[in-house]
Amino acid sequence: MPGESRQALLDRVVDHLTETGSAELSLRQLAAAVGSSHRMLLYHFGSADDLREAVVLEVEERMRTWFFAVADSDQLSLSDLTFAMWKRVSAVELEGVVRLFFGLYVRLLEQQRNREITDLLVTRWLQPTVEFLTGRGVPADRAGHLARLGIAASRGLLLDVLATGDREAADAAARAYAAALFPVDPPRLETQESR
Repeated sequence: MPGESRQALLDRVVDHLTETGSAELSLRQLAAAVGSSHRMLLYHFGSADDLREAVVLEVEERMRTWFFAVADSDQLSLSDLTFAMWKRVSAVELEGVVRLFFGLYVRLLEQQRNREITDLLVTRWLQPTVEFLTGRGVPADRAGHLARLGIAASRGLLLDVLATGDREAADAAARAYAAALFPVDPPRLETQESR
């Protein structure tokens, strides 16, 4: 579409790749599938590799949004909230997005083309997770370790679901993991608002 913004085109590309479950990026075929042109994809993204990076970052951003959408609940314990976050990101309707994310993630790792991008796929989760945990009373030094561990455990269980299809077993493991990390909630830090 003439004059289409980069983000609008990226959204259509991500939606198409999610629906097809494919990480294959032939620019000409992809352009035709999303109603654009090879020239517009090159104009906005530069190359298939650059488009692949943009897609994986967009997919990862969507996953973070879905994950942290659950974080506002003050009614749940940390254990229950951690499990609720898992249930949100592992929902059946998101399987195409998750499959696309890992397919592209592996391609980026194989290429070792842009270490900054692959680092971002971890580091962009760390600060919001640490802030969430410290806001719920977890000491800052422990929160950093738990944040990285949580990212790794969630991604491992997501791969488990993709590989085995056994959502029930993955859910049970996620619940056990959450309970082991947070058998009781730490006392919350007093804030100005609570005084």
